[in-house]
Amino acid sequence: MNALVTGAFGYIGTRLCEFAREHYTNVFRIDTKKGHDYADMREGDFDVVFHLGAISTIVDSFARADELMATNALNLIPFFQHNKIGKFIFTSTAAIYGEMTRPMAEDEAKWTDCLSPYAQSKYVAEGIIRRMCPNHFIARLGNVFGGDYGPRKEWLATRHFAEDNPIVLYGGNQVRDFIHIDLICAALIKAAQGQATGTFNLASGEGVPLQMIAEQFSSRRDVPIVYAPQRKGESMCVILDVTKAKNAGLIPLEPPDHDYSS
Repeated sequence: MNALVTGAFGYIGTRLCEFAREHYTNVFRIDTKKGHDYADMREGDFDVVFHLGAISTIVDSFARADELMATNALNLIPFFQHNKIGKFIFTSTAAIYGEMTRPMAEDEAKWTDCLSPYAQSKYVAEGIIRRMCPNHFIARLGNVFGGDYGPRKEWLATRHFAEDNPIVLYGGNQVRDFIHIDLICAALIKAAQGQATGTFNLASGEGVPLQMIAEQFSSRRDVPIVYAPQRKGESMCVILDVTKAKNAGLIPLEPPDHDYSS
């Protein structure tokens, strides 16, 4: 069986390719980092496509709104038109739920709640996928951590906490729903090989205060924490309802404990 991974040299893509090689005869990789854009592909024939190729930034998305909309959403149209795809696996984002005060379920996403062009681009992409590729699996990811952060251009909070001096907390009271990268990759492989279709939240379903994680790193590294204003486009709270994913056997019923500073 043939699998294509777009964004294959990115943070999740790099790790996903390792998982995919255990399940597929041929794993093809494409990434703009290597000078190849998925939108330019023609006459491809794949049993499954893992589409991770995207510009992943919230903070910078306001200055790059048109670019994000094209890369993350509109370029899907020629890709679907010119290639044969068995099942399409798409990584979306919890950012499309906007500001949250409780765990959000899959049917609660609204265009008006998107706080950034990045979130808007993913929302539009989801609509294109539903219209053009019925056999799809859309994964709205929580905050992914663990593994090799090197391929990620815009650093995740945990890498900032591991590298910055001082550690900076924006807003101070942020809550995030974390899930380990290996659980994400395993869930995407299960979705590709199983019957699950539609939209699923992939996270732990539990909110973790970023301050707690920052304090873990601060104590281990002996560096101070400073506080800065909340950044435009970012939610103070992200918590996802993962009942649907648990019932489908995509993520563990009980999330494992993690020391985020390890």
